[in-house]
Amino acid sequence: MELRHLRYAVAVAEELHFGRAAARLNISQPPLSQQIKQLEEELGIQLFRRTKRQVQLTEPGALFVADARIALAQAAYAATIGDRVKQGVRGRLTIGMVTPADSIVFQRILRRFGSAHPEIRIVLRSMTTADQLDALRDGRLQLGFTSSPIEDKSLDFLTVLRQPLAVAMPEGHRLAKRRRVSWRALALEPHILFPRHVSPGHYDLIAAACLARGVALNVVHEVDNTYTAFAMVAAGLGVSIVPAFAREALRSGILIQDLEPPVPFVELRLAYRAGARPHVIDLFVTTVKNIMMETRKPSSGSER
Repeated sequence: MELRHLRYAVAVAEELHFGRAAARLNISQPPLSQQIKQLEEELGIQLFRRTKRQVQLTEPGALFVADARIALAQAAYAATIGDRVKQGVRGRLTIGMVTPADSIVFQRILRRFGSAHPEIRIVLRSMTTADQLDALRDGRLQLGFTSSPIEDKSLDFLTVLRQPLAVAMPEGHRLAKRRRVSWRALALEPHILFPRHVSPGHYDLIAAACLARGVALNVVHEVDNTYTAFAMVAAGLGVSIVPAFAREALRSGILIQDLEPPVPFVELRLAYRAGARPHVIDLFVTTVKNIMMETRKPSSGSER
């Protein structure tokens, strides 16, 4: 039994006339009659009572046609899934995050995108910038929120946030009361830092700032994510230079102080493969762009 047999049976049931049903199906009447007869033989039931003047559904025929309509509707819906995926209505997005996903900007982006496209499954991965770049190149990630600066011609970048570096320290630290912390004062402190292979952009930005000021940091511990850095800072093991937007992920027992200007700026950027890409990625990028535009405008109320 094939889908065409179901369509034939439904057409005859709705027209109650083999000639009209054949015309509707764009076939001739004899093959239609033959196909219905073969279907009845396969099912072992009579679907229609035929006379010279009329065609009537039998009781088993009515039950079969009702189920056939459901099967045809399900098949039609299934046939649209490919187009729906191509259009970005359905699908899956795997997104890398270099900073905590509970920050305000991520909440707004995910809330807006999830509300507009509920059939798209979002998979978040906490990954370093370096790991994200590798995953974007080989297709394991479709999008990544990375820290700058990064140069990669195979990727496109969209700046989401641009904020100065700051310094995280324990509450009660000797530098906590300063309005701005100097780099020379920082050089006297034990530091918790991301190693270069984890976040080359972040590392190089700090290294260049230290070189320009003629200081060197005393790095005593290394971490691969902000939450771990904060845990070590809260434990009193040192201070850590972080982007100012890390304030949104603060835990108790920690302060983030401004650095003495001029202060290097770090960008949080959305990265994705350059060139042709699935429409679902463009939908996400458009959502981010729209939120960024709204953020730059005078606030007229909070997003709910």
